[in-house]
Amino acid sequence: MALFIWMSPQGLTVRQGGLFKIKKDGVFISHKNPPNQIRIERLQDNGRVKVAWIPDDKIKEMQEDVEPDWLKIYKADTTSVPYLFRLGFTYNAANQIDKALYYLNRVKNTNPDYRGLAFEFIYAYNALNQFDKAEVAINDELKKTPNNGHLYKELVYAQIKSGKMDKAEETYKKGILLCSVGDKTEMIMNIIPPISRRKIKKNLTTGQIMHKPGYQQTTNA
Repeated sequence: MALFIWMSPQGLTVRQGGLFKIKKDGVFISHKNPPNQIRIERLQDNGRVKVAWIPDDKIKEMQEDVEPDWLKIYKADTTSVPYLFRLGFTYNAANQIDKALYYLNRVKNTNPDYRGLAFEFIYAYNALNQFDKAEVAINDELKKTPNNGHLYKELVYAQIKSGKMDKAEETYKKGILLCSVGDKTEMIMNIIPPISRRKIKKNLTTGQIMHKPGYQQTTNA
């Protein structure tokens, strides 16, 4: 079934109604359903959504409108901070980080303290592997909300990815007391593998060997 997704201020909006295929020569061909079998709905914000964007020329090739009439009513306001933030948030959710930053920076230029803006930048920096930028942004937010467990979870992730394991362990010890159950679980899953690797490496370096219970190590005379 063909899924055509448009960006609206309300989020990713999907129209489902038909089939399409790509021929060997790269031509897109669509077969539309009757109007009474076409469904339009907004994707829910219950996670990070992954989508594939169809170029405008391919949409036209399938005789679809790049911007359908029903979408235009949602785009009367295209300059307000809430509208721009919503686009930045939704592009982040769709893993279109460069596009997200374009809109998020426009929000920042107008209202740098807009609610939720800082976290969207943090998410974008982590997604781009710009962990030092993410760490700076998180620490700035922690000065304002020092008991925000969600920020600690993000900080642990950024520190692990940038190789700052000592700091990550310190952050983990603070954050584990403040996080929600979901954030605790994610933080634990992020930090356990690198800690385990460090301990194994340390044991190998110092010559300490770990044995299963009941195993007796022997030495040659």
